[in-house]
Amino acid sequence: MRFSDGNKDCDFAKFREFLKAYAPEKVEQELGVSSRDIRRVAFLFARSAATMSLWTMGVNQGTQGTFLNNMLNGLHLITGQFGRPGATPFSLTGQPNGCGGVRDTGALAHALPNGRLVANPEHRAEMEKLWKVPEGTISPRVGSTH
Repeated sequence: MRFSDGNKDCDFAKFREFLKAYAPEKVEQELGVSSRDIRRVAFLFARSAATMSLWTMGVNQGTQGTFLNNMLNGLHLITGQFGRPGATPFSLTGQPNGCGGVRDTGALAHALPNGRLVANPEHRAEMEKLWKVPEGTISPRVGSTH
């Protein structure tokens, strides 16, 4: 397995070595959280049946927003808390359409989920099958935009 910081690649052994500087005992003073509590929460996060992380624009738009989002997503990936019901990182935004909440769910008058179009017969058939509704249920007419 290889990792990259965008400038250079490293293997898992080098990544583990890098992380030693961030051991709970080395960061507890800076964080104001005991190493015991850090380890306890990490264990609960990784071993729960399903862990969901929710965060808002404070994380996304902070000076370290990209790194924080990468860290949260990475934490879910390396602990296996990803891709199962209830196990996901989830950014709650103040602009749902800006992050696909409207576009990707098919909530626009001309659209179906994931970029599919109401006017496209193949897209309608695909969604009818996925939603287990009778063929022809989805109208080919674009809805009102008002």
